[in-house]
Amino acid sequence: MTRGKDERCDSDDVRYLCIARVDDQCILCSYLEKGSSASVIQCHDIVGRILTSEKIQSFPRLTITDPVVGTVHYDSDQLCLYIAITSPLYPQRTAFQLLAELIRETHSKYKSDLSVCPENGMTHMMRPFVTSLSARYNNLAEVDKLAGIPKQVDEVKDVMMDNARLLIINEEKLENVQHMSDDLKLKAREFSRDAVQVKRSMWWKNCKASTILIIVIVLVLCAILIPVIVYATRRGGYAS
Repeated sequence: MTRGKDERCDSDDVRYLCIARVDDQCILCSYLEKGSSASVIQCHDIVGRILTSEKIQSFPRLTITDPVVGTVHYDSDQLCLYIAITSPLYPQRTAFQLLAELIRETHSKYKSDLSVCPENGMTHMMRPFVTSLSARYNNLAEVDKLAGIPKQVDEVKDVMMDNARLLIINEEKLENVQHMSDDLKLKAREFSRDAVQVKRSMWWKNCKASTILIIVIVLVLCAILIPVIVYATRRGGYAS
């Protein structure tokens, strides 16, 4: 049941699980999560130190911080000691929730074996359960709703930040549209003013052209009529 130290996994929250008999200090079942930063020897040494100390009698349920293996949580009854070694940041309530499941499973299926089982005699038979238990409790969001809240808060925060960025972008776009609209209005006013000026200019040009044309016509008529009138006048004088 024990895994090698050099194997690797994605999580190092739950590092080691163990069931040990108190009276003879015999380890009945042990499980080292693959990829754990602790080794089997280091974990077994912690178990041995707890079993030989007087802590169990004074504190049947305790959490201890070890600088080498991590945080050690244990619970006990009259017969056995149940240990979970986790990362230092792992929630204590969740660690004892894990131990409670381990104790329930052990008592419901293997209680009669606890007093007679040899060293590591329960490791093989409990392999599927402790493997599944460790994997499940390595995913805090599934087993501890309180631990999953920060992640949900971060997700909501990210969504709000995205919405804020979109709002800023949309506001900038609206400002750009407003600027374009103002520019178009200004250009329209300029175009209207220029059109009026062009219209007036063309009217004056038409007036000048019409005046010049009238003057030319009058001059032409004068050039035609005056000689005719003079000629007619002379003939009338000769006739009288």
